[in-house]
Amino acid sequence: MSFVAVTSQIILGKVHIEKFMRIFNKLYKIEKELRNEFQIEIPYRKIAYASIALTLTSSFLEIIGFLSAVMGYLVNRYYMPFLVSIYVSYTLLSLQVVYGQFLNGILIYRHLFSGVGNYLMDFFMSLAPDAFMDDIRVAKSVRILRISSRIHQELCENLRKFNELLSIQLLLSFACHYVQICLQAFFMIIIFSADDKKHLYYVLVMIFILVAVILKLGVGIINSHLCINEMSKLTHLVWKMSTLKNAEVRKEANNFALQMLHEKIEITAAGFFDIDAKVIFSMAAGAAIYTILLVQFYPKMKL
Repeated sequence: MSFVAVTSQIILGKVHIEKFMRIFNKLYKIEKELRNEFQIEIPYRKIAYASIALTLTSSFLEIIGFLSAVMGYLVNRYYMPFLVSIYVSYTLLSLQVVYGQFLNGILIYRHLFSGVGNYLMDFFMSLAPDAFMDDIRVAKSVRILRISSRIHQELCENLRKFNELLSIQLLLSFACHYVQICLQAFFMIIIFSADDKKHLYYVLVMIFILVAVILKLGVGIINSHLCINEMSKLTHLVWKMSTLKNAEVRKEANNFALQMLHEKIEITAAGFFDIDAKVIFSMAAGAAIYTILLVQFYPKMKL
């Protein structure tokens, strides 16, 4: 898996570099239009600092885990557990850049969808559903809805392309994280149950790395879930705007809402599963089941 992860990272990184540039150039144009039309500012510096800090922190923790596994492999009789830990930690280190790219992109998309939704919410709150709207307000409302509809469509298409570019690497990254969580939990149980208590140090190291992996994985999943939620809230808001009294504005809001219904966006790992809050419970349940199975079959294993 390590060879596959490193090879895919190198090959796909070189092949997709131009596509990445086109995606983020388009994203910059969308953000520029939002800034000019709606005065929406995206905190790029904070987003960059957050994603870089998370990537560097998780890389540092992975390096500590990798070195601890090497030490455990050299000085302990538990060769197989530490050898597998070395293997999985090396694979995750090779995928750190991919996870950082995914997190940075998701944070940007989340802020853009949130910006459009907040602007429409403020605008909708300034309009009473039963109030009379003069021609100027009608023209402004229609214009805002049309711009929002076009920007939303471009954002969805851009997000879809971004997800497709990272889908294979994301699948590898999630698979490696899942394997590491299962094996670290299994090895902790085995080492902790050993008679020789000097190995408790390595149990603490494994707990430390396990918590770091779960936190890193959770941040990406939660931000992906929040990004999808922003799109859902925007859809709900536009449906509310279809209750306005003016027929022209109501028609434009209905068209926008129908467009969003036909543009359902799901952030997935190569189409195998959606990256949202539900996957956390699925991974936790699966990890618990596989850990129990490994413990049950442990007496027949030669570790």
